Amino acid sequence: RDDVPEDRISGDLDLRFHLELAKATQNPLLDRMMNTVQETIHSTLHLTRALWMTASAGTVCQLFEQHEAIFIAVRDSDHMAARRIMYDHLSVIVPILSNPPDGIISAAQADKND
Repeated sequence: RDDVPEDRISGDLDLRFHLELAKATQNPLLDRMMNTVQETIHSTLHLTRALWMTASAGTVCQLFEQHEAIFIAVRDSDHMAARRIMYDHLSVIVPILSNPPDGIISAAQADKND
């Protein structure tokens, strides 16, 4: 897609998307938790995104498409699809953050510096 913003801008939009998604759940605990950890998420977002892209051979455009699919499922009140898509979206990065393969952090940090 030609309309996907540059990486820095899309990172800010990524965080905003997840915060708005938490609000849309109408679950006050999730909303409050996301807002509480917002600063931590923001400070590590670039590295997390670089890790996701390195580990999954993903692109900013693919990330946008996943967010779009989540948005559509939420908009359409398709709770099962939203849950499945969000699970798939997060299932790539959680294991990487829990136990990053050797060299992936330095590769992601090198991408950040480019």
